[in-house]
Amino acid sequence: MNRLVRLAFAGFGAMTAFIPVAHAAVIYDTSLAAPGVYFGSGNSGQNFGWTVNTFDGIELGLTTVQRKVGGLTPTTSNIYNVQLGADPTQSTRAWWNFNFSINLQAAGDTGLHLSDVTGNVTVVNMLNNQSISGDPLTLFPDSDGYSSAGKDAGHASVNKGADYAYQNSENLTFGQFAPLAFDMNQNDTYMVTLSLLNLAGQTLGSVNEYIVAGTGGGVTIPVAVPQPGTLPLFASGLVALGLLGWRRKKKLASV
Repeated sequence: MNRLVRLAFAGFGAMTAFIPVAHAAVIYDTSLAAPGVYFGSGNSGQNFGWTVNTFDGIELGLTTVQRKVGGLTPTTSNIYNVQLGADPTQSTRAWWNFNFSINLQAAGDTGLHLSDVTGNVTVVNMLNNQSISGDPLTLFPDSDGYSSAGKDAGHASVNKGADYAYQNSENLTFGQFAPLAFDMNQNDTYMVTLSLLNLAGQTLGSVNEYIVAGTGGGVTIPVAVPQPGTLPLFASGLVALGLLGWRRKKKLASV
């Protein structure tokens, strides 16, 4: 192997020793860790079809369901197709909901409770570019919390100091979503992002899903191509070592 290439790989190995490893994994069409789904059966909160990001013992999950019928399976990774129109049992509601879940102790006792973090839900109407964003506990005060003692009784009972998880099911006809100009009979595409931040406002992790209503309204869903964080560092290391070798060669030639 060329000596410069060997040096480059040696340098890369040394540099990667200082690269923090992100313990995160996004899994599609999966179930939630315990305590699973506990916000009630009215909107068919079933424990399958979730898009989940797990990191450092924390779990963030999103899914989409057909109201009072059942959960949906994503068609491609985190893309959920839904029908247009109203819920046949409740004409003022769209026939589908998106569900969110935050679990700070998905892999055992992390010592974290809801008072230690801030959640954020962002919903974007990709057809008209309107969006809404905020803390789920503020946007949806009837979210259900979960503590080691079991599911909190009823709604509006989340205890941030004791609970370590909360979740709920949301319909875009709810008043909080008015800025989206949602029309349950319109072909459209929505992007939902669930994020978790520390108290300093730094993002700890996030997960997102796309909801295609009807034909989607002609919206193109972007396909992200993740780039490993070590590649730019590796490339810069090669360039630096190459430049060093060139300078050394030039110096020897001049001598």
